Amino acid sequence: MRRQQVLTAVALAAGLGMGAQAANAAFKMELNASSTGPSLDVAITDNGSGDANAASQVIQYSGAIGTFDITISIGVSNSPGSITSPATLQVTSIVIDNNGDATGNLAIRLTDTGFTVPAGGLLASSVGGTFFGNNAGSSVTFTSYVDDADTEFGTPVGTTPQTFNFSSTPLSAFNSTTSTAAVVSGSYSLTNTLLISVAPFGQVNLSGTTGVVPEPATLGLLAGLGLVALRRR
Repeated sequence: MRRQQVLTAVALAAGLGMGAQAANAAFKMELNASSTGPSLDVAITDNGSGDANAASQVIQYSGAIGTFDITISIGVSNSPGSITSPATLQVTSIVIDNNGDATGNLAIRLTDTGFTVPAGGLLASSVGGTFFGNNAGSSVTFTSYVDDADTEFGTPVGTTPQTFNFSSTPLSAFNSTTSTAAVVSGSYSLTNTLLISVAPFGQVNLSGTTGVVPEPATLGLLAGLGLVALRRR
């Protein structure tokens, strides 16, 4: 398997201002090797079975799903949010290799409930990453959601999907930021979804951020949080 160097999420967690908290049963990650399939291949709750990180509000997974080898997948939540650290949900440090001889599809979903700060503003979505190797046919789509009903994996309001297709170069980077209005009246949930297609023996590294930011802060706050950098050696 290829060797990668992935910057850890320690600095990220510190940037979110998370202190010691109890495990959050509503904070969940799902991974499915068939992005349109009815069954889940991996379902992880914060500090539950499959979570390799003992810290609260952090879910970490590494393993094989179908033909995919997922080196590190980390989800971070700061629910309920605060004035200095508004509602943020991140999926980061994702390194995916497709070891099969056909293009494979993978879905990764992250959700958490109980966000209260800020009480509305903009739902902001930011994603970035790199396609490595012979990736003809590979693509990534990232979408962020907010649900005023505060339900897990709720998707009533979402950003425009951010889709990237492999270009023609062996090292193809991508990044994008978008936003939409987030109208909430109380506690709310955040969810993000990654739909990933990887060509045979290709690799994708990526991270994505979902957040609610008060206007007129707009997307500057997400830029300040930043995406965890991923690079390969």
